[in-house]
Amino acid sequence: MSEHPSKLFVYGSLKPGELGFEQVKHLVGNYSDAKLDGFALYIRDGLPVISKPAPGESVSGVLLNINNGMEDEFWTVVNEYEGTTNYKFEDSLPVIAEGKELLVGAFVGRKMGKGNPERLYSPWSSKLDPIFSQSFPLLHRDIASNKLKFTDAEHDPIGYWKQMNGLLSQYLLLVSILEHLTVVKFGGSKKQEPMVRIRKLQQSKGFSNAFREISNEKYNPIVKVSDSRAVEDSLSSSNPDQALFAWYQVRSNLQHRGKASLFDAKLVHKSCIGLSNFLLEYFKMNVQSIQGEWGKILDAELSINEYTEIF
Repeated sequence: MSEHPSKLFVYGSLKPGELGFEQVKHLVGNYSDAKLDGFALYIRDGLPVISKPAPGESVSGVLLNINNGMEDEFWTVVNEYEGTTNYKFEDSLPVIAEGKELLVGAFVGRKMGKGNPERLYSPWSSKLDPIFSQSFPLLHRDIASNKLKFTDAEHDPIGYWKQMNGLLSQYLLLVSILEHLTVVKFGGSKKQEPMVRIRKLQQSKGFSNAFREISNEKYNPIVKVSDSRAVEDSLSSSNPDQALFAWYQVRSNLQHRGKASLFDAKLVHKSCIGLSNFLLEYFKMNVQSIQGEWGKILDAELSINEYTEIF
């Protein structure tokens, strides 16, 4: 018999319907809405975290019931997801589910006086993550409107670098959104380097489904790139086994390209299109109701622009 608990209260990405739940879905028999009394919800480093004491307050979440005989595997996955830097497991906490009070465990925040946690007054959802719901749709819209005009840094350095600086800014922001996605999905444990999480995403069913939607070269212009440490090995954005690695390698190589300026402008422009469209499809398929949030931010921007034009 397993010595691990058979239940876990979750309030973030491990909730059913959220990005991280895929990691434990096959290990969970059933679940129910629940709340944890005496705690408050915060956001720190882009991830939800709870802390006490918070008298009279409660945190909404879900009580997961682990399949009998799968407790060891479940806790191996969850402990790797949560890590030991930002969270610690506390048992025997007062959780109310289906009208009954139960004493179960949850992961609570460590060192809450550090990292500038921000109070969150409503349940956490990935669709409300400002990076996913506000930053990304504006960035995707800007990338879609890009036109590559200057490709010769030698004869028109001003035009080229004005354009290139914008492309570089867009691409580095895109990669940071990709990295944030992998943290929300696979956890923020320091034991997982960025490439470990990107590899997990590359091998996931969610990646395959989203990548299939950008098979047309219009939505994913072919990019081929080599690691400077192994130039004989080429990565291609058209290869479903390599695409995320290729896009991430573009980001790494940009720091070491030297005078390959003509190549870089076209490379970054194509990479912006491919990675941006992949993220668009991935969010649409894996973050419930995210398109409604995108509509809100784009409509709000349109209203602001119309107001500015009038006055």
